[in-house]
Amino acid sequence: MPDLTTGRYYLRAPAPEDVADITEACQSPGFTRWTRLTPDYTLENAQKFIKRDDPLRPSWMALDAVTGRVGGWVGLFLDAHDDAQAEIGYWVAPWAQRRGVATESGAAVVRYAFAELGIYRLQLVHAAPHAASCAVARRLGFPLEGVLRGAWFKLGDRQDVELHARLATDPDPS
Repeated sequence: MPDLTTGRYYLRAPAPEDVADITEACQSPGFTRWTRLTPDYTLENAQKFIKRDDPLRPSWMALDAVTGRVGGWVGLFLDAHDDAQAEIGYWVAPWAQRRGVATESGAAVVRYAFAELGIYRLQLVHAAPHAASCAVARRLGFPLEGVLRGAWFKLGDRQDVELHARLATDPDPS
């Protein structure tokens, strides 16, 4: 996948120099509360993550354009059975929250998915009570389509998720 930029954030493939920031972000209590990652995320998990080479799961680290520090991650999950559908996911490191990382980086990946990959339908799911993630989805132009009851299994429990989606024909909110 090509590198992308938003002006404030530079998006590129995960790299070995990101391992420490990925590990720190993925171990934070706020992070593990809203994702399906377990609180015991390790350096080895981050090393495996950056080595993942799956053409159906392209991803980008969002780096602060000034400091170069990891601010977050955005990834696509391409549908193996329908090349016009995908899901977008993102996370923001605790030290970069409320700075537009998910919205700006997500918008760059959404534009890329529609314009370059030919995606027609792009979905976004998040833990149902996660208001900040819901706000990002709406800023990216993804209206809420519904709640998927018990769709995520985490730590022995089932959680509801909200499903948002955007079509290539929908207006770009930016």
